[in-house]
Amino acid sequence: MPARVNASVSRALLRRYHITPPATKTGGARRIEGGREAVIGGHIRDDGRKMVTLTVGNTSESRLCPFDGEDVREVVQRFVDRKLIPKRDALERMVEHLLSRSAEMFAKEPLSAFLLDKIQLHESEYRIGSVHMVATKPVRAPKPKPKRQDRGAHAYGIRP
Repeated sequence: MPARVNASVSRALLRRYHITPPATKTGGARRIEGGREAVIGGHIRDDGRKMVTLTVGNTSESRLCPFDGEDVREVVQRFVDRKLIPKRDALERMVEHLLSRSAEMFAKEPLSAFLLDKIQLHESEYRIGSVHMVATKPVRAPKPKPKRQDRGAHAYGIRP
């Protein structure tokens, strides 16, 4: 039975796929001046295949998972052609990266649906307002990496 993924696991999952999570557990990214607002979501179709959708304004583009690089470029280019995303290389590459990482996460994890809501897109950064995920099986948060020890004798295996 599908269950909502809690906030800490969602944040860890986003980090695993190199997606910057919302600034707080409850979301609430502050608006970036001059940016565009987008939404990336995924769902499972009736035939069991996973689909990811990018929405900017009132326009949406969807593709089946997993994406290849050409699919991602094509989706972003359609938004650029419609002038919903400014034609700037850095911004286009950032949106492509975010979309491809989201699709990879959705394809590899036991999620039945996800939503990256109120994504503020700006020339050099993005901020996600809130994240919602539903999983078909328990999602395991990756274990945190151990903190680096200081470079004392202990770090080099020398015992006192």
